[in-house]
Amino acid sequence: MSVLLTKNCDRIVQNVEDEIHQRISEQRFDTFFYVVPTKRKVRQLQRDLLQFVPNKVAPAFPLFTLNSLARKLHSCICVPKIELNVHEQAIFLTDILSEKREELFYFFKVNGKQNLPRGTFKKILEAINYYKEKGITPADLQTELNRQPQGESEKLRDIITVYDAYENKLATQYTDTNSYLLDVNTKWSSGNGAQKLRSAFPALTTFYIAGFDEFSRPEMTMLQNLADAKMESIILFDYQRENDELFGHLKENFENFRTLGFRLQDSYQSVEKDSFQHQIAKKIFSFATHSEKIDTPDFITIIESHNRVEEVELIAKQIKRIVRDQPDKALNSICVAMHQTHEYTNLLREVFHRYNIPANFTDRFPLDQSPIVVHILAWLEIARGNYRLEDILRSLSSSFSVIDKSKEAIIDSANLATVAALLKIPRGKEDWPKKIDERLKFLSLELPLDEFEKEKLQKEKTSLEKALRDFLFLTKMVVPFESALTPTEFRANLFSMLERLNLVSTIISSTKNSEEELLEKDVKAFQQFLTLVDEVVIILERDERAKLPHRIDFYVEYLRRAISEVRYNVREQYGYGVFVSTIEETRGLHFDTMFILGLVDGEFPLPYETEVFISPLQRKRRETYFLTEQRYLFYQGLTNFTDHLYFSYPLLDGEKELVRSSFVDAVSAVCTVEQWTTLNEHPFPSDLLNGIYSYDDLYRHSNDSKESDTIIFVNDRVKKNLRKITHSREIEIARYKNFGWGDYRGLLFNALSNDVQQWFSRKKESVYSVSQLETYGKCPFQYFAKNLLRLNEFEEMEEEFSQRELGSVLHSVLFEFFEERKVKHLPKLSECSQMEFEQAVLRIKEIAREKFSALEIPDVFWLFEKEKILGDGNERKGILQSVLERERENSFDIHPSFFELSFGFKKNSDKVTGGYSVEEPINLDGVRLRGKIDRIDVGKTYFNIIDYKSGKIPDNEARRLGISLQLPLYLGVAKKILHLTIQKEFLDAAGLYYCLTEPAEVAIGLARESFQNITFKKVGTGSGKSTLTDEEYDEEITRAVTLSSTYIQGIASGNFPLTVEEKAIRVCKYCSFQTMCRIRNRTDAEL
Repeated sequence: MSVLLTKNCDRIVQNVEDEIHQRISEQRFDTFFYVVPTKRKVRQLQRDLLQFVPNKVAPAFPLFTLNSLARKLHSCICVPKIELNVHEQAIFLTDILSEKREELFYFFKVNGKQNLPRGTFKKILEAINYYKEKGITPADLQTELNRQPQGESEKLRDIITVYDAYENKLATQYTDTNSYLLDVNTKWSSGNGAQKLRSAFPALTTFYIAGFDEFSRPEMTMLQNLADAKMESIILFDYQRENDELFGHLKENFENFRTLGFRLQDSYQSVEKDSFQHQIAKKIFSFATHSEKIDTPDFITIIESHNRVEEVELIAKQIKRIVRDQPDKALNSICVAMHQTHEYTNLLREVFHRYNIPANFTDRFPLDQSPIVVHILAWLEIARGNYRLEDILRSLSSSFSVIDKSKEAIIDSANLATVAALLKIPRGKEDWPKKIDERLKFLSLELPLDEFEKEKLQKEKTSLEKALRDFLFLTKMVVPFESALTPTEFRANLFSMLERLNLVSTIISSTKNSEEELLEKDVKAFQQFLTLVDEVVIILERDERAKLPHRIDFYVEYLRRAISEVRYNVREQYGYGVFVSTIEETRGLHFDTMFILGLVDGEFPLPYETEVFISPLQRKRRETYFLTEQRYLFYQGLTNFTDHLYFSYPLLDGEKELVRSSFVDAVSAVCTVEQWTTLNEHPFPSDLLNGIYSYDDLYRHSNDSKESDTIIFVNDRVKKNLRKITHSREIEIARYKNFGWGDYRGLLFNALSNDVQQWFSRKKESVYSVSQLETYGKCPFQYFAKNLLRLNEFEEMEEEFSQRELGSVLHSVLFEFFEERKVKHLPKLSECSQMEFEQAVLRIKEIAREKFSALEIPDVFWLFEKEKILGDGNERKGILQSVLERERENSFDIHPSFFELSFGFKKNSDKVTGGYSVEEPINLDGVRLRGKIDRIDVGKTYFNIIDYKSGKIPDNEARRLGISLQLPLYLGVAKKILHLTIQKEFLDAAGLYYCLTEPAEVAIGLARESFQNITFKKVGTGSGKSTLTDEEYDEEITRAVTLSSTYIQGIASGNFPLTVEEKAIRVCKYCSFQTMCRIRNRTDAEL
């Protein structure tokens, strides 16, 4: 409720609004100023007051906020200055922190920081604006400084230094939002403010100030000055003297007005004494005992929901119920308000869209979170970071596709990422074209094995060529920013880049199928960004030091500082839809129906958080009145409705339990209210829970009731969706029963055309690698996606030397070392003298160093990797020496004979590395295989195969599951190749793993027990599962071939279901396709 304070007014004011209406109807527009709290209230009044004007035509009404009034007075009595907005303030502050760095002991020296974090920077700027708003000068803070302990004094001294430098930088040329008031107050007496005001507005007699609660010290001073100018000053002040628990923070203001000579008009009543507004102002939060509750069950409802989504959906449904019951109800008479928007705005937008509820959202968006601005800054970061891959991908990953108009092509960011990962390009302008050219030259020499390989090679070539074109186009955009630029040159180059990126057309095209509001939001953000760039350049050009040429880092830092302080909003659509805003923004506004949501402790009221850069004296006052201010804000939302008020709160936020706000309890303590809760004792209206209020409700209802065919009152699009739901339901039932709809369960053959069926049937005769067969064994769907659809697998770029690369290098070194010893007829290592062995160690390390010299590895830990491989020359031997020592222990009558033995590859293929090779695939009982065996050790009538492993070795369980087939199949292949090569029958003795670790180890993969201590030693306690009788061993080989044949039959039959449960834990974790398959929601029947 409001009290009326007057000065220079001898009459009785009956009603402020009636007086203003009277003056407007008499067209005495120049006789008064009307001051209200918010710009939104000003806009509303401009529309509402027009109805009182004859002929509905009038000049601009004299409506102001306190800030716009200060600007008006400033123009009358002060010298004009250049106004700084908040992002220009950020630029000034950036300069000050740089200039005063050596003096700022607390900010830089104590904490040892080179640059202030953005959060700290923002807090400093907020502190300065807070002091200016409250009229607290650096001199005031200096007085307080002398009473502070050391820790606080150092911090406050730095704040004073920055604040004083900021004021000096403003000087006589600049001003900011809060300085208007301070300048007006300073110049009022010396500048003959009262006389200049009367000269500018000779007919002005009255100031009306309404809708306010608390006034700052500068605001009080300005109002006092206006009153002293012999103007009628009439202030409607929201205050209840009998309830300090709610209005205590306003008591000081009220007493100050009385001290300044303002008179309280006791006869004025803003509301009736028995009205809800009067009673709630008197009772809520009050410690006084009240015998009776306010009777409000007909117009106050408390809604409890399980979570925030349900909370917003219930509000949407209730709004539709209200409009259903009151068809003439204007949606703009309904308000949905909350204390903080970040938890609810996006959710409200999404739910209101689903429920087809028009809404007018008033929240302002941070410019630094705008996708278009993030997109632009990412382009500048490319030049700043020497073409880092992450910057390139960030610049291309937004919805604003980058169009190369000369080639009419879109830059393919996914392809750039793939190529960067393949060629290990983390950064560097020169590295991209160099490495791509090298790879293209290599591919030009490669001969394809078959159509699959041919297509794969062509696909990689096309990918590389596209990446090169895209990168060269990208460098054209960025190269102007690689040199130092003046502010004007920077602006010209930036705007030129935006034009070449065709960004305006891109914004429009990227949102052409979206909501109009989204397009407007992007356009507004882009416009705000361009304006900000202009303003930044103008400020820099005025500074002699700043207008010199600077590198891109300088401009990006300035822009980021400025952008972080900018908020923007889309144009408000008056009279359109439900009004959605913060409670603070509803000050002075009135609605028929009010929803206040998010009423949980910790959000409303908020917990008090100390402002670290506010002085201790100011912190103490803020803490004293914090809860009272929160209560008062709630009270404002509580009293600006006319028909119905709804409070809403969720019980959960995810899995976190929430506690109902104490403010709701305070209302319940003084009011009898209606409650809708999740408990049956306060049930929701049945039609609210069970009614159909949206298409989603309709779809759920039709799915539950199976009545989709009987719904006839919807359009064709909805009917089509209903049929899809029915179709999907039938498929899920089929999956549950594991019967029918085979093509939705991965059984494709019967759903294919004859030509495609024949194509699949020919797959029986195809040549397969073991890894392909293992992929099918792991998951047929993974094989389908990878080998038939040939979908790209995105791999994150690894700058460090990966395990795969380590394995490749070690393979190459070991091949050259053993091949060389074989050609030179050098003895087995176990037969070497100590000197010969030491020479062998030196030789293998020499080979490794030669290999390393050809590598370009940007990994900062590469020296440690080399040390791991080569040793440190002292106690650490390294992997290679450890391998030779393990080899030296092999005293069995079996010799390394074949290395990198390839089969099924053409001579010029990169799979043929110089070792013995067989061009034709090897046929094992109809299974045609290609591959490469790392090494074969041959004895008199038997052999081992060796598989080098730099990573984890497969266990026996993997072989049992049919997902590790390499050793059994390669043993069968090696047996055939030896027969073809040496024309002699050899018995396969064992398949061994050489673990290329430090120290090196030999592990048994699959072996005949009868050859133990003949071709291998039993190793460890668990090797028994791998060491088998001859019968068991032969069965394992046969089983591997049978499984391979089964897998090939499955491929040829078009069967690609999901993996089975016992394999899933091994297969799915690192699968590139897990996001596109339905493994997570597979039914029990399928498992």
